[in-house]
Amino acid sequence: MQRNETIQRQASSAITIRLFGTRDYEAIAAVNNAVFPDRPGTAEEWRYEDARFEKRYVNERYVAERPDTGEIVGFGGLWHVPWAFHPRKFGMEVRVRPDARRRGTGTPCGGASKRGSVRGGPSR
Repeated sequence: MQRNETIQRQASSAITIRLFGTRDYEAIAAVNNAVFPDRPGTAEEWRYEDARFEKRYVNERYVAERPDTGEIVGFGGLWHVPWAFHPRKFGMEVRVRPDARRRGTGTPCGGASKRGSVRGGPSR
């Protein structure tokens, strides 16, 4: 699988899981802020952290999108933990907006994160 290849899977008829793109920073910041309202963050902070992440490590993210509206309702991520690096061990997160939970969004986000690493993650 090529790095720039879009990964799409139909989670249900209402959600598409695809590889995160730079256009998604605002949306994932909004999802994160809905999940953690006491710790709000900005798209700029997410961009900054991603830019600082060493390229030799896996750092991948997938978004859950409503295909009819393009609205992002959740995301999942998989990354190497640089301070405790092991080539086959990863950190992982799944975040879904509270109003979109229990509708088949989180599980496919996590599944895409676990299976979809294109740089030597769990699927390899």
